[in-house]
Amino acid sequence: MASTEKSGTETVKAKAAHKAAPGGSFVPKRNRIIIVCLLIAAVAALVVGHFAVRRYEAYVTMSLNYDQASDGLTPISTRLNMFEIRTAPVLERVISDHGLEGKTSVGELSERVSVQAASKPDSTDGDVFISTAYRIGFKGYGRIGGNTAGQMLDYLCDAYKNYFISEYAVNKIGTGGLHDVLEFSDEYFMRYELLLLKLNQINRYAEVRVKESGDFADTDLGLSFSGIRERAKDLRDYDLYNLLSFIESNGVSLRPGELSGMMTYRYRLQKAEYDRIMAHYRIDNEGISIYEKAMTAIYMIPTIDEQSRYYMSMTRSAMNDLGEDADVQLSHAMDMLGEMQYTRYIINIAQNAGSNPGSDSTALKRRAGELLDNLVQKTDKLSSDLEMIDKAYLSSLADRYLSFSKPEYPLFDKITPVIAVILVAAAGIVFIASREKKDEGGRES
Repeated sequence: MASTEKSGTETVKAKAAHKAAPGGSFVPKRNRIIIVCLLIAAVAALVVGHFAVRRYEAYVTMSLNYDQASDGLTPISTRLNMFEIRTAPVLERVISDHGLEGKTSVGELSERVSVQAASKPDSTDGDVFISTAYRIGFKGYGRIGGNTAGQMLDYLCDAYKNYFISEYAVNKIGTGGLHDVLEFSDEYFMRYELLLLKLNQINRYAEVRVKESGDFADTDLGLSFSGIRERAKDLRDYDLYNLLSFIESNGVSLRPGELSGMMTYRYRLQKAEYDRIMAHYRIDNEGISIYEKAMTAIYMIPTIDEQSRYYMSMTRSAMNDLGEDADVQLSHAMDMLGEMQYTRYIINIAQNAGSNPGSDSTALKRRAGELLDNLVQKTDKLSSDLEMIDKAYLSSLADRYLSFSKPEYPLFDKITPVIAVILVAAAGIVFIASREKKDEGGRES
């Protein structure tokens, strides 16, 4: 009996000693549970708040990475106005590109966008401060078409990047000018002329881009502007020339009457222009004759040449300008006369189409149609390739001129490390509490 009481006393003393030991916990078990629950609730609240703010407010820093930016200019040396990011040309792109019609408006979006310089000038610097980095913000105050503030800010930056590049970073040529006008007429000769126009457009476009970019090439696409230019020249100088030769040599016309009428009308316009140029030329010559008679006595002066020979020279007068203008008008008249002669040639082809004895007009038309369709397919493919390489080029310019930081979410981005520390502390407390409970259970047993 005495030994039993002694054993119980020793057990109580051991428990007391364990609680008083340095590794023990002086916090009651109930309080530990409350503390852990509060920490978990605080962390959950912070996490929920963090994602809520990401939904309603976001910022990004945009940097201008080209030489003229330090002077407050665009790459084409016009005045830079960063507040254009809040204007209709940019915001309308955001709405149209992401299906937000009827869900928001340009005015509403403009009020939600903020722009300010990313750095402040030194108060001791007397020079004009020009920022090359801007902080752009979007405050949503609710979802717009299912998009968070961060998503809307991405849309806004993409739209401004495209607007900036199209307006200020490159020559204002565009593949939008290469319209498909081949449906104007299905007459063989007229479609030949329209194809010639389109290939010349592609060639000039690629030529400008080669000079501007130093022959930009995209290895993924396997395309370059110089390659596009050469393909356009080959199609124009060989394939298109073969089509024209076939039409002319065989006198092929799908609708001779229509072709003859169109070319006759063209000839009349050319004849009217030729008459106008020649009238201008005759007036210049008449003016020269009158001026020479009236001014010879005044403008002739005695002169000695390099061999000491005496002669009368005439100083430069308005008569020289009249003579030069007359030469230009005569050159234009000769060019127009050549066009008129070729137009008459096509009219004759149309009038005599199908009159060659022994010729199969149906087979000739079928062959002309095959040549034409093949050329149209090649031209369309060339135009499509030009659009792809041009988009790649503009994208490279956008990355070169403008750069954007990762989206920033104020306040909660700053306390993210604090959230991590709290989580670690909470995990530690739970671990210690569970270990003590295990130790107590082991000793009690």
